[in-house]
Amino acid sequence: MNEPKPLALYESHKKIYPKSVTGTFRILKWRVGWLLFGIYFVTPWLRWDRGPDAPN
Repeated sequence: MNEPKPLALYESHKKIYPKSVTGTFRILKWRVGWLLFGIYFVTPWLRWDRGPDAPN
């Protein structure tokens, strides 16, 4: 007799590939990011005079 096929509850695995994103705002984002990271990592080593009554 004709038996019904088992119902597939899950879809087979599909590969996902990342898309390359380009454009003016993407370039601006990278440049601003590098600048801010540079400031973040360099400023702890900068020294300046904080005044006569400020702690060292």
